[in-house]
Amino acid sequence: MSNFSKDKDINAMCNQMVSSRCWQAIRHGKHFVLRHVSAGAAKSIIIAGTPSDSRAYVNFRKDYCRYLREYLIQRGVVHPEN
Repeated sequence: MSNFSKDKDINAMCNQMVSSRCWQAIRHGKHFVLRHVSAGAAKSIIIAGTPSDSRAYVNFRKDYCRYLREYLIQRGVVHPEN
């Protein structure tokens, strides 16, 4: 288990994502960046190392869900609502 963030919830989620082998953690400057490894994936999610916001985990999870929805729409698995 790697230490990506000082927030225990963000760290646990990042470790779970990396262990699924669909995501790759890359050190980019002062932050780690999660990069989706699947074909057609073009986005990265930045991990806050020392989040100062009390809602940091909620915002991180929301960014992940937003990206996942965009990716599934792009792949044709989910159809966008009109």
